[in-house]
Amino acid sequence: MTDWPENIARKAIVTLKPYSARGGATGALHLDANESPWAPPPLKGTSGYNRYPEQQPQVLRERLAGLYGVKPDQIMMGRGADEGIEVLLRTFCEAREDSILICSPTFGYYKTCADIQGAGVVDVPLSTEFDWDGVSIRVALTDTPNIKLVFLCSPNNPTGNVIVRDLVTDLCREFPDTLFVVDEAYQEFSGEESFASLIDEVRNLVVLRTLSKAYALAGVRFGVTLADMRVIDLMLKVLPPYPIARPVEKAVLAALSPSALAVVEERLAIWASERVRMAEALVASPYVEKIYSSHANFLLLEAVNEAGLLQNLRRYNVKIRDFRSLLGGHFRLSIGAPEENDTALRA
Repeated sequence: MTDWPENIARKAIVTLKPYSARGGATGALHLDANESPWAPPPLKGTSGYNRYPEQQPQVLRERLAGLYGVKPDQIMMGRGADEGIEVLLRTFCEAREDSILICSPTFGYYKTCADIQGAGVVDVPLSTEFDWDGVSIRVALTDTPNIKLVFLCSPNNPTGNVIVRDLVTDLCREFPDTLFVVDEAYQEFSGEESFASLIDEVRNLVVLRTLSKAYALAGVRFGVTLADMRVIDLMLKVLPPYPIARPVEKAVLAALSPSALAVVEERLAIWASERVRMAEALVASPYVEKIYSSHANFLLLEAVNEAGLLQNLRRYNVKIRDFRSLLGGHFRLSIGAPEENDTALRA
């Protein structure tokens, strides 16, 4: 019998010979990649930019392994956590045969990637209080063949709540040939233990992390997928060449230096206190009916007098995320710097 996880991957990926991208300069005379022999014209910090980068820069991989408490071979680095989602779909979901499971309202890119890949989407909505429905998830997984991936966003976007740890581990055990993908884009804001600590013992658990939020690198586009090394090996076959540009590698290593991490910790404390302040103040707003508890760097609110709210926001030139197409009357407000939050409160 085919070994796991090859038995759940797309057959074309199992037999695929991955594209060989050399990348990374060594001590040899490199005349093998059609590169320029010269560095770019004199610009500060561009040394080495004439050479293709490593496919998965080892120094950065080891630094991230320490940050997330996993082994280097349990990491795939890419252009944001979004690329991890894309590669998972391309690796495990046959078009018009396989499906993913989502729990709406949640991050919309899961469905977008499934649609692009031609995979089906099974939606098991959250409860009216935005809790995950473990019973209905189990029914869907039992009744619907070929659900390859279950996406569980925790803290969930846009609701801000976290999933019960035991529910995830129980589901992984009960459905060993389905990959359960916990998207932890907002984990740093939650104070909860990362699911990455379970990867060694739960083979079908996948964790997505990003440096776009807490580490302030949204413009750099960098994220990681954490999983059993056998899952990572299959995904690396699908990952396009040279996903980590040299400037990205430098920016991430700088952002993960001890001094930078100390700043991140200080900012996380500010985010947490501002989240409490904003929630308490917004309750008194004539435009707000309800504020939902959040473990992320945003608040979901249910509005009244939506037209008046939007008019006031425009007057103050403040933009918030409109979720009324998914949740009637609901908006998502990001927690900014204290002075930005003061402007939002005035609006």
